[in-house]
Amino acid sequence: MSCLRFCLAQCVVLTLGVWLLLVANAQAAPAFADAVADIDRIVDLTLERRALMRDVAAWKWLHDRPVTDLERERELLERMRVQARVLGLEPEALAAFFELQMRWARELQAQAQSDWRRTGADVIAPRDLNDELRPALDRIGVELLQALYLSVPELQSPAFRSRYESRVGQRSGLSHEDVDALLGVMARQSRVAVPALGRIRASSVLRVGLPGDYAPFAVDRAGELFGADVELVNAFAAQEQLQLRFVRTSWATLIQDFQAGYFDMAAGGISITPERAAVAGFSVPYHSGGKTPIVRCGDELRFDTLDEIN
Repeated sequence: MSCLRFCLAQCVVLTLGVWLLLVANAQAAPAFADAVADIDRIVDLTLERRALMRDVAAWKWLHDRPVTDLERERELLERMRVQARVLGLEPEALAAFFELQMRWARELQAQAQSDWRRTGADVIAPRDLNDELRPALDRIGVELLQALYLSVPELQSPAFRSRYESRVGQRSGLSHEDVDALLGVMARQSRVAVPALGRIRASSVLRVGLPGDYAPFAVDRAGELFGADVELVNAFAAQEQLQLRFVRTSWATLIQDFQAGYFDMAAGGISITPERAAVAGFSVPYHSGGKTPIVRCGDELRFDTLDEIN
């Protein structure tokens, strides 16, 4: 058996020298990505964006500006469509997600101003729209885009809405209608084919599939990942200035998970087989090995041929 590290997205070659360099500067052990935490991240960013709307409404109220800014909305949606194409996301589905965010923003601002108009309350704008609020909104938009990109496999799972409806409702405190709308635009997200290397560079994230059960290449110990391939991928990601994300897979579903877009490359001591080579490009091997039978002392003569072992 030829055990090796291989790249599924592009031909990535890692050397043992780079690995040894990283071992000398070892950091905390990485862990597998958490799909539930990824969905929570989208919800939390959505809530953070909504929480800014009262301040935005106050600034517009005091500066006699309309709630709706059609030009800014068009610019944002076009920017998201462009980013979607680079990241391999379906542009109109991504635009629909941000259209919902902007509709909520208009409604929350209008409601706040209606309350002030009705009660005659004094309005104070604690933060400036251009210097503080819009940069914060832009930052949240970038983080939402990244969170959606990383969550697409989970968003595409058949049971996504039923699995997360209760959790999103409890976490967000949104109405049933708003939870349904949010889950709906999240579930619409999907991938389109783009060059893998450009997509990885644009996202600044390298997603690596690992079974995590094959020492010494990659093994999961109490939620932490160790092994030669883990260190090699860490070294490559650091060299290329990419954020590393380990995705749990299995030997039985390795190729299917790769083809479904769960990760960009795979590692963990993977043998070359005709089936894998038909859909994946392998890096230069750094190790070749085989299987060694181990028997109790005194039984050597009973198991000294393959037929006897079989």
